[in-house]
Amino acid sequence: MLPLETALLNTLNALGQHPDRHFAEPTQEGWQTITLTWPGDNTTPTRIFKFEINVGEVIGCTVACVLDRVGLSYTWGERFMALLYSNIDQMPVNLYLPPGDMPPLEDVEDPDVYADMPPLED
Repeated sequence: MLPLETALLNTLNALGQHPDRHFAEPTQEGWQTITLTWPGDNTTPTRIFKFEINVGEVIGCTVACVLDRVGLSYTWGERFMALLYSNIDQMPVNLYLPPGDMPPLEDVEDPDVYADMPPLED
């Protein structure tokens, strides 16, 4: 497994992105908030991607949550997170990508999309 900062740099380099990076101090539970910012100018607005992450001790145990996304598509964030997980665990990125038949994000609130899923256990 790669250290978080190295995995993040590898991920950003793979995407050809070089934002400003801000790392908050980790919490006692091991969560760390990271904010990526691409400063805007007269023609381009500022873009922000903020997430919190808890790097697990073994492969497959890292958990992250996107907190804010400004000026970046959902698809970009999805790809970024898959690459980050892949770089941390040093495993193939396709293991972290959603299935190809996943419905578009707009369909998430559509009750017919998940009609075949079993009810949640109480």
